[in-house]
Amino acid sequence: MTTTTHPQEPKKDVTSKNSEDLQPFQKALGRLKLRAAEIVTSEAEADWLPLMRNATGHYEIDLDVRDSDLKTFLAEAQAFVAPEGVGKKTGDKLDLTPIPWAWDGIIMQNRMNLLVAQPKVGKTGLLLEMISKWCQHDQQFLERDFHGECPSVVIVGTDQGEADWGSMLRSVALVGDDGTILDPIKRIWTAADPLFFNEKGFKSLEDELEKHENCLVLVDSYHTCVSPLGYEDSGSTYANALAALLIATSKHQATCCVIHHANKGTGFDVVSSSRGTTALTAIPSQLIHMAFMRSEDQRDRRITLKTQGRAGNPVNLLIERQEHGWVSHGDGAAVEAAEQREELCNELSGRQADLYDYIQMRWELGCFAVAASEVAAEFNLPGNKANRYLLQLVRKGLIEECGKTEPGTQGGRPSTLYQPFLPSLPGVGKTRKTGETPPLVHEKWGFSPFSRLSHTSEGGGFFTLSKGTAVERLMPDGEWIGGWLISDGSNPDAVTIEKLGDPMLRIRNMRWDIDLRASVSAFKASDDPEPPSAAEKPSEAIPEALIAVADSTAVVLDDPENEGYVF
Repeated sequence: MTTTTHPQEPKKDVTSKNSEDLQPFQKALGRLKLRAAEIVTSEAEADWLPLMRNATGHYEIDLDVRDSDLKTFLAEAQAFVAPEGVGKKTGDKLDLTPIPWAWDGIIMQNRMNLLVAQPKVGKTGLLLEMISKWCQHDQQFLERDFHGECPSVVIVGTDQGEADWGSMLRSVALVGDDGTILDPIKRIWTAADPLFFNEKGFKSLEDELEKHENCLVLVDSYHTCVSPLGYEDSGSTYANALAALLIATSKHQATCCVIHHANKGTGFDVVSSSRGTTALTAIPSQLIHMAFMRSEDQRDRRITLKTQGRAGNPVNLLIERQEHGWVSHGDGAAVEAAEQREELCNELSGRQADLYDYIQMRWELGCFAVAASEVAAEFNLPGNKANRYLLQLVRKGLIEECGKTEPGTQGGRPSTLYQPFLPSLPGVGKTRKTGETPPLVHEKWGFSPFSRLSHTSEGGGFFTLSKGTAVERLMPDGEWIGGWLISDGSNPDAVTIEKLGDPMLRIRNMRWDIDLRASVSAFKASDDPEPPSAAEKPSEAIPEALIAVADSTAVVLDDPENEGYVF
């Protein structure tokens, strides 16, 4: 059998053929990348993407290249044409100049600061009052120091009309009664003649900054300055204008304060609450966040101001805008913690509530720490069960351990001592030695709280509730609870009270004879269900004789002839 051999057919070079087909596309792609480098060096940023789309059509590859590819080519071109850094080497010195503050802990000088908050919280009003106080040579604002003299101020106020700006500036004495713009404001752009963050707008801004040294630039708001440019706040390009603003202001050593709106939802921090891409919050040196402390309570208008930045410790302030201006209520973190503890106290029930009330009562009587064995005996509880209740209160942050009792003469284990957790009073109870409990327990009675009510002269009027007056508060369940003192009683229809032993815990807008009433004792509720109201005369409300016990000496005070009591 013979085998027939066929001549081998030459194999086709598939790779070579594909390469020939791809060569025109690759050449066009190379020309497109070169065109991207030309565009980023000579054209306005807003025109980059349209010009790239036009180039893809010119090179006949518009069907093969998407917008995402064009953005990548533009980004690569930007990095390519950027000047190459020299860097630092061993032995070179770095700049160790400390970060300067314009407004201590809040506004960084010669840097960019971003203020984020919901609309109508008071962002613009806060900054304008800060400028007003500074130019009037005040040393502080909201208990925070100013550094140096107030600089010239330039306002990019595209977010508001001229009438709104005039009203706001006049309220802080930055505009005269006839509408004349006063120092330190050098120029203001409003919605009537806006300035946008495009090439033309930055040119106008830089021309103005050249006239003044170390100027303060207030931008209100960022979104209105970039919205006509077509940027989507969800895209990374939304932050490009802010980066360009940083470059423009840094050239002239300006301090920049940019106001930006927050998201509808409540974020956990300033980064998550800021509207738009997170790339926006990466550019400024200092981030400032403002929000109502209790957004669900329309009566509580206190505002938390928190900072987060590249230098210094974060600041947490509790502030409020009142008729006469902004006021500070101190450390916001301490107040928030105090109110959280108050809410936890109100939610206690059963044995936990009984034990906490007992420990609180003993502490208010004379700073007496309570031993676990004392609690077990008082409530007829097994020792292990009493310890479990006490540890639950410790975990909730309502009480804390403060030592142990000394073993008795008959032996036995030391018992843990507990006291209320009072972070707002540093050092209280911390120096008590182990087991140092006074052997005698007695209650010291002070003057009647009615003596603190200042009565007006004959002709009517109402009583002014003096600071420190002991009162009882009406709880939602109808029970009157003592342990509160008046902090501000200038208006009986809006009384501010503070917790006894925890002055950082305050409640506002309480109504006399409705939410509050006088208390015979600062430590517990009165047995009288209807104590005398503030509208009664002091001579009718106060007993015929008041007994003051001080240093074991009793003094009897007879009624004065006049109607008011002053001690």
